[in-house]
Amino acid sequence: RVVCGENNESSFDYEAITDWLKLLSNNPVPPPPPEVDPEEVERARQATRQSTLQRYDQLMRKWVGQVARIDKSSTGNANQARKAILQDLRSRDVTPEAVIDEFCKDVCTKWEGKESKLLYAALLESVEGF
Repeated sequence: RVVCGENNESSFDYEAITDWLKLLSNNPVPPPPPEVDPEEVERARQATRQSTLQRYDQLMRKWVGQVARIDKSSTGNANQARKAILQDLRSRDVTPEAVIDEFCKDVCTKWEGKESKLLYAALLESVEGF
């Protein structure tokens, strides 16, 4: 801080300046965060979209929607089955057919054979080329 005397003379408060400099030297300003490369972000997003787990999740969400169109009361069971299967997928590697079998086992328990077979066929068709 600058102190002005009676004759408009300037003098500095050296003690305050010294204290301020000590404070700055003990608490340096952190460097700015690194710049985010938009291309790198897009590559990371693409990798996520293409990951098997992500693809299974998106596929099973469609299945839950199909179940909801057939029988709304089974939607909750279908969503719970999707979550359980995803948890299982995180711990081991399985085939698309095994995912379908597990989903149908959890969802189709109260359905008659024809509905269950139609759903199984639709799900099997949806994983072709998976």
